[in-house]
Amino acid sequence: MKNKTKKILLTCLAVYIGFAGMSKIAVAGLPISVDGEALPTLAPMLEKVTPSVVNIATSGTVVQQSPLFNDPFFRRFFDVPQQKRERKRTGLGSGVILDAKEGYIVTNNHVIEKADDIVVTLSDGRKLEATIVGRDPGADVAIIQVEAKNLTEIKTAN
Repeated sequence: MKNKTKKILLTCLAVYIGFAGMSKIAVAGLPISVDGEALPTLAPMLEKVTPSVVNIATSGTVVQQSPLFNDPFFRRFFDVPQQKRERKRTGLGSGVILDAKEGYIVTNNHVIEKADDIVVTLSDGRKLEATIVGRDPGADVAIIQVEAKNLTEIKTAN
């Protein structure tokens, strides 16, 4: 074995033994209790609200055109035909069921903006087509609607 290779192997072995010899490694985390009292948990609240939270997947077609094509001088000088390109656009977001009877779901406007198809996935795995009921782009809020039975709405305050 060459001297340089032997030196590298011994160094690696020393590093390995050094790490293997570390019996206690400090790990940061929250304590389970403070002064003998268990810390509160969000689990009960999450069990109540999770069935009303939905996943929203959108798809649509976006027409793209270079701003240079809008300039008549540019089109004429470079003999560029006026053309538009389409591309598929997909998006993901979330929402909350506000009215189980009517199937109303609140989400962000930017989630459903320019969407041709909206598919809502419920916490139980069902996938439902949704339609846009209303939206406010300025406030970035939208209401969509699904038709389904056995939806769980979130409880709201007055």
